[in-house]
Amino acid sequence: MSRFQGALGRVKLAIHKQVSLEAFSALLHVFLLFVLVTIVRPLFSASIAAQHYEAPSIVVSVLQSDLTLLHRAATRNTASVPEAAFLFLPTLYFFFTKRKLRWSDWSHGSEFRALVMAILAVVVWSGATFDYNNYLHRGHAFDRLVLVGLFGLSWRFPLVIPFTVRLGIIMIREAYVPIYLDDFEFRTVTELLTIFAIFIWASAKRSFQPWHVIIVGLGSWACYYYIAGVAKWTFGPKYSWLLENRLTNLALSTHMRGWLVWISPETYLKFIGLIRPYDVVLSIFTLVVEFGSLAAFFIGRRSARLWFGLCWLLHFGIYALSGVFFWKWMLVNMAFMWWFGQRGQATLKKIYEYKLPLVLAGIAVLFSSTRIWYYPQTHVVWYDTQLLYQYDIVVVGKSGEKYVVDPNYFAPQDLHMAQGPFCYATDNERALTHTYGTTGSYEIMKQLNQFTDPKQALQLHTRGPVCSNPTQRLVWDNYMKRFFGNINQYGRPWDWLVRFGCPHHLWIDVREGKEFRAQEKVTRLELWRTLMYAHGGKYNALEKKLTHQIELPNAN
Repeated sequence: MSRFQGALGRVKLAIHKQVSLEAFSALLHVFLLFVLVTIVRPLFSASIAAQHYEAPSIVVSVLQSDLTLLHRAATRNTASVPEAAFLFLPTLYFFFTKRKLRWSDWSHGSEFRALVMAILAVVVWSGATFDYNNYLHRGHAFDRLVLVGLFGLSWRFPLVIPFTVRLGIIMIREAYVPIYLDDFEFRTVTELLTIFAIFIWASAKRSFQPWHVIIVGLGSWACYYYIAGVAKWTFGPKYSWLLENRLTNLALSTHMRGWLVWISPETYLKFIGLIRPYDVVLSIFTLVVEFGSLAAFFIGRRSARLWFGLCWLLHFGIYALSGVFFWKWMLVNMAFMWWFGQRGQATLKKIYEYKLPLVLAGIAVLFSSTRIWYYPQTHVVWYDTQLLYQYDIVVVGKSGEKYVVDPNYFAPQDLHMAQGPFCYATDNERALTHTYGTTGSYEIMKQLNQFTDPKQALQLHTRGPVCSNPTQRLVWDNYMKRFFGNINQYGRPWDWLVRFGCPHHLWIDVREGKEFRAQEKVTRLELWRTLMYAHGGKYNALEKKLTHQIELPNAN
């Protein structure tokens, strides 16, 4: 009886603790952080005008533009949203109140600093070491140095973190001019850092502590996985992605595109044949990791650390299978694994002490598809096929020699070039599949998997929709003319950056042909399309044709 009474007493004590004033105070702080993130996050993630990347200094151009904007808004009595000047208002509050915020002002602030700086280093590395921009003919050396300098100051002064995060986002997005891309490959990391930056401002109220914001940050990280799982589960006919999609088709398409070109097609096809029976197993593992993120990060330290490891393993598998390298996500998962292991013990004890804030974060993840407080990618799903539209960019030198251009040669705009969805740039071409042979059509996927003759795929292609787009083609043409025109005139400055630069997101190489390395000036660009279909134990080149060509400037 005494044992039962003792157990009952412990249960009552635990319940009392979870509904105490301290527990509700923690819940309120986490809730307020969600409100602040909802309001302020868009300011950090907003794109800046392309004209700033054209300027010798992005930082100087943005600040000049903001001053002009604020002056115009004041004189015309109209609302305006500056691109970077909003960072100064919360900072000035600390200045005028003479609050010298230090990492030591928070309980276990040194632990928090270790985590923030480890994740911030990922963005700074990306934003400070990307290749010289041969399209803009800009190096933006000053802006790179400013970013590195802000990172250094952030170690001592947490109020510098918001400036570092905003500039890091701006610098990474230089690669998205003039061809815009979805920022999925880095948005998880920058959104997490944005949440940390907002917390630093919220710390004007001294009751805010790191463990409050880490709960919100865990929700941000979890939602990108969870919502991706929901998209796969609800895509197409019931359970079709799980039971009928062939993940190994992606491996075939990426190998045809240029992943692991040093492995012969015969050897690679034999290897894929060994793992092909386990497609459903790989799909199950993917869904377990993604759906499990809804709860695993909030149950306890061990389950969270395990799930960071499983997320890392998922990305490693994606890289091994396809060359799609989510290295930013992988490094952050590793940082969390390290921090959840030993470094953050004192803070972690507080995180899992009260359950109501964790429940709130879990609910926020569950409903994050609304993209209000968090902003996850909501359609991370497709069917993988073995039909690839392989586009090769070929330039013709003054000597008449033809060279194949490695997509990575276009860095920092290499992501779009490696994806190679260039049907829009062609002259009236058709396409059944998209990047890396993916499709959103269940019917097309089923037909391509069931064909017994490669010629059937070619016949289906002729009935596909026309995908050329004159407006997008003009942007592509102008990009190529300016890119190669600058190389013809100036060569390739700062090639030494590749020694320090961050990895590419998509890894592919030139499979055949002489590779262009600025051996001579080039006069013409040709866009060749080869229709590739993996079938019958080999890669079938069904059709190869010249789909578009443009004349290049500055070749004399």
